[in-house]
Amino acid sequence: YLHGQAELANCVALIKQHSRHFAKRQLTYFRNQMPTHWFDLVAHPEDKNAIVTLVQHWLKQR
Repeated sequence: YLHGQAELANCVALIKQHSRHFAKRQLTYFRNQMPTHWFDLVAHPEDKNAIVTLVQHWLKQR
């Protein structure tokens, strides 16, 4: 776009598509690493205290 070789709308669409693909690759990477517990604090903000307790327990084991 900056060099006049593409339309702005096409560049925006490509950036969005590449961002989605990058996010998908990140999730794939993290799923294949050590066991992970995912928490959704947006949907369940009340889980915050339980998460802190779990992390403290995990740190004590190390």
